[in-house]
Amino acid sequence: MKARFKTQGACDALSDAELELLATYCDKKALGFNAQHLLESVKVEQIKKGANSQVKKIDIGSDSLIVKKYYRSDEDSRDRFQAEWSFTRFLWQQDVRQVAEPLACIKQDALAAYKFITGQPITEALAEHVSDALQFLAQINQHRALAKNIGFASEAGVSAQHYIDGLNARVERLMAQDIKSEVDRQARSFVKARLAPRAQSLIKDINFDVVGEYCLSPSDYGFHNALATEQGTYFFDFEYAGWGDPAKLVADFLLQPQVSLSKAYYHSTIRSVCKWLDDPDAFLNRLPWVLKWAQLK
Repeated sequence: MKARFKTQGACDALSDAELELLATYCDKKALGFNAQHLLESVKVEQIKKGANSQVKKIDIGSDSLIVKKYYRSDEDSRDRFQAEWSFTRFLWQQDVRQVAEPLACIKQDALAAYKFITGQPITEALAEHVSDALQFLAQINQHRALAKNIGFASEAGVSAQHYIDGLNARVERLMAQDIKSEVDRQARSFVKARLAPRAQSLIKDINFDVVGEYCLSPSDYGFHNALATEQGTYFFDFEYAGWGDPAKLVADFLLQPQVSLSKAYYHSTIRSVCKWLDDPDAFLNRLPWVLKWAQLK
């Protein structure tokens, strides 16, 4: 495969699978890698290299792509490639354009290419950003009945027991942390004296058994995973997306800590979500409890 790029040193930064992915994309667009001007213009920039994924920006000709390699770990066996690729493709098929266009993928290598979006990170959630975010949720759920190939979101909140199990597991993990310093000892004391009792009190106060209505959720939804562009707000990072409880979706959105949302937008957010739900009363009944759950989590 690298023979097709033998005149371009930048391609040394790409794996054979990444080159195969680019070949697939360019063949679809009939660009032709043999064109000398394309070979001379390939540029590779490492955007992110973390435990969950590796992201590169690749310029080829006049096109800019994001190429993402997804990893799995022993702690999290979720197929993040399948979650993000299937979710993004479904949105694009439903004419939702506030996400990067999915271009090509190699499933066996957990590798995908998306159109690069030019924009700026959002550090303060303004009214127009919130409006775009609520419109996005309404759009992705407009045809949710067609999303038969989408799996459950991470921590989907599919039932009362699911919430309870997640909360208990969180407390158990914190209690099991090794004590290596005074800070660790104080943290353990806080969990034992404050967090664990609050968790048990919250569990006793749960006011529902089942979640009767699911929605499509980006999961980890907030402006930390968004870009401000000339065309509006774009959203990304759907590695944990899927079906889930709309109350959890709203709780995550309202309480997202990295780019906090003013409480002035809380009521408008809840009203907006109620408009596209089939059973808003059940959602409103669960939401106060789920908000408390999210604060503890």
